[in-house]
Amino acid sequence: MRMQVLVLGMCLMAGIAWAQAKLVESPAEMQVFQRNSRDKADVRIAGTVPAGAGLVEVKAELEKNLRGKAVDWTVVAKANAIMDGKFSGSIRLRTGGWYTLRVRFRKSASDKAVLQEVVISKVGVGDIFVVAGQSNSANWGEERLKPKTGLVVNFTGSKWQVADDPQPGAGGGGGSFIPPFGDAMAGKFRM
Repeated sequence: MRMQVLVLGMCLMAGIAWAQAKLVESPAEMQVFQRNSRDKADVRIAGTVPAGAGLVEVKAELEKNLRGKAVDWTVVAKANAIMDGKFSGSIRLRTGGWYTLRVRFRKSASDKAVLQEVVISKVGVGDIFVVAGQSNSANWGEERLKPKTGLVVNFTGSKWQVADDPQPGAGGGGGSFIPPFGDAMAGKFRM
């Protein structure tokens, strides 16, 4: 008897981004952050600053017709929080998404010039399910399924992606219950 485990992220609800070195390491595109009991999550923003940057700000824009709340420019790291060219901070977002995060780097709050801007699309706040089981979780279903809401993703171990069957980390090449389950949860929690 073999058990398969799958991490499934579901949102309740890149332009300039990667031109040079990967400046923003977290969050990843399509990443979902687990909401807390107050329907919010602290989304970690971390990476490397370009030369001369002493201020890191983030803005969260919300895709149309989805649950959540946009957040205007917020400082996530400044001078003394930037060490050895690295930064880490967070922004609190309401349950929902998909959010587009814009991360910009400036010399200081008094200098309005933007040194560089990174865009991370499709960041969500919602529920993360760990799915375990045998054939029903391991892609042994007859029909491969796809989520219909656009809000159901999974984690492959290295990246987040749409939760189309077959699911990562499982042995079979067929379908699973994951796409309709995710869509049902999205509907139940009014994403």
